[in-house]
Amino acid sequence: MKKYGTILWTIVSLIVTAACNNDIIPDNPPVKELGEEWYAGGVNGTIFNATSNAYSQSMPAIDADPALYKQFMRGEQIFEKSFVSTEGMGYSGLGPVYIRKSCIACHPSYGGRSKRVDKFDTS
Repeated sequence: MKKYGTILWTIVSLIVTAACNNDIIPDNPPVKELGEEWYAGGVNGTIFNATSNAYSQSMPAIDADPALYKQFMRGEQIFEKSFVSTEGMGYSGLGPVYIRKSCIACHPSYGGRSKRVDKFDTS
């Protein structure tokens, strides 16, 4: 019986000793730079933003070029703009007015898909 107690005590001691770790883990580990093959849209065309505001953020390539930034902001304006059904006015015609008054009314959070619709009301 004493033999089993000694073996058990030795095993427990080894496990406890192995569990002790003096390695210091930093609060902010260094960020590893990724190779270009990890950037789906290229280095200047990839955003690491997984929040609900990901599509409202322009890419680094767009921020660096004033002409592209102007086009991005113009597209954002059109996306948010309310359309009208009166002919001859800006943002007129069938467009999104057929269902809602603007793109963002059906596609919340820039690029998000609309809520699932099971029944279409045509009246």
